[in-house]
Amino acid sequence: MRRILTWCLVGAVAALGLAAGIDALRGGEEPEPAAAVEPEPTTTGPAEPPERTLAEAGADLRRAGVPKGRLVYSVGRCGSSVLTLPDLAQRPPRGSDACRFGWAAGRGVETFGSPFAGVRGECTRGRLVLWTGPFEDPELYARERGCDPAVKLDGTVTFVQDGGVRRFVRCPGDRRGVPLLCSRPVLTRAELARQLRRGAWFGSSPRIKELHWLTDQRFAAIVRSAGVSEVGVPISDYLAIFERGRIARMPTLGYADLSGLRPSPSGRLVAAYNADPNGIVVVDRAGEPVQLVLDYGHGIAWSPDEHWIAEATEGGIYVFRANEDSREFIQIPVVARDLLWEEP
Repeated sequence: MRRILTWCLVGAVAALGLAAGIDALRGGEEPEPAAAVEPEPTTTGPAEPPERTLAEAGADLRRAGVPKGRLVYSVGRCGSSVLTLPDLAQRPPRGSDACRFGWAAGRGVETFGSPFAGVRGECTRGRLVLWTGPFEDPELYARERGCDPAVKLDGTVTFVQDGGVRRFVRCPGDRRGVPLLCSRPVLTRAELARQLRRGAWFGSSPRIKELHWLTDQRFAAIVRSAGVSEVGVPISDYLAIFERGRIARMPTLGYADLSGLRPSPSGRLVAAYNADPNGIVVVDRAGEPVQLVLDYGHGIAWSPDEHWIAEATEGGIYVFRANEDSREFIQIPVVARDLLWEEP
């Protein structure tokens, strides 16, 4: 039995040797073609930067001539932090639990940079309540049905109610300064619909979703209106400018979900965050769309002189010149959800 197994093994080895010889005579099998290499996708934004420190980023900001100021930003778990510009020294946090800055983005969050920076409040079950004074001893400022307050430059507080805009006033016969418990219309939803019907409008049931005052007579607003684009994509939100309650330019570009109105310091430009896809939408004071060099972030802030822009992205905060032809991006290695650029 052992002899039979031995001869079988010898036969197998011989067969392998014969196959190898035949393969050598043929010159071997044809090698498989190499897989095609797909070209790297290009992007209009900055290239992914290597890991860097705040000190390195600060040196780049100084060399570029970025002016002095403070960059206030919100972090992933909410709450604000502060970096000085251009050196990027860290300062104590603001103590706010904001995820995004501004009334419409964060109910109950102090409004930074407005004439009523000390006013705070919340919208609960469709009712807006505002307070002033210290947190320990707040004073009721205003109360009404509605939400999304916005402050005019003269200090008048407006808000959204039933898709229209109203302003807080004293009730008839009430001689007290505060609280303000009554309101009057600024722009009704019916009037908004009448204005849009006169234009090339294809949406239905329009209503004001959010607004921000640029002057005492002009405000930017996100208008929500159910509709479908020319290629059949559902759209609902439009960024529009109103002057004395009249729409300045009929909006034609629609977006899936706009929020977080943010004007430039002079009000020359207005931005909003578009959640789908993740990006920044900008119009000028006449309502004309403006294309940014970098527009795929989720937060934007202008320097006080409007010469520089900072955008919060998944790859950090990028600072670049407001000139549309600029291609120089300075990356700050901080991931933020939203940001503000304040004077020093």
